[in-house]
Amino acid sequence: MSDSTPGPATRSRWLDWTPVARISDGPPDMAPTKPSKPGSVGFEGSYLGESPKIAVPESSDLAAILRGKAIELWLEAAGGRLFIVADERDVVLLNQRRGEVLTADELRLVVKITDPVDAAEVLRWKREFDGSLTEGGNTKVSLRLPRRLEGSTRP
Repeated sequence: MSDSTPGPATRSRWLDWTPVARISDGPPDMAPTKPSKPGSVGFEGSYLGESPKIAVPESSDLAAILRGKAIELWLEAAGGRLFIVADERDVVLLNQRRGEVLTADELRLVVKITDPVDAAEVLRWKREFDGSLTEGGNTKVSLRLPRRLEGSTRP
């Protein structure tokens, strides 16, 4: 074992440091920026007025856009995870419970329901009974149960 005795303590140079005079007394004199000239760069036209109407694509257009793809959403009102696909073929390819998947046609039906509480109820029933939605008479939505549940009241 070596006998190490502490040597004289070296004083840190930071302890001897004293601040120097300020380089500047305040921020530099700055004038506010000048607004850009209208129409010089960027957006041209009125930003007030009516906004354009967004058209909801027809079911076939939406199906064409979604074909071979799935959109996954988290919708608390519908009970959680929800997938949107083009059609029944994509439902099979997705390999998820039918109650968790909306086709483009089903989405079109749900969007037509004006009361959000009713729409959420339809989606909850779809999930609970693992069913699919079809258009009923008088523009109503019908829940179609899988064959294994037809005639029963609970899954």
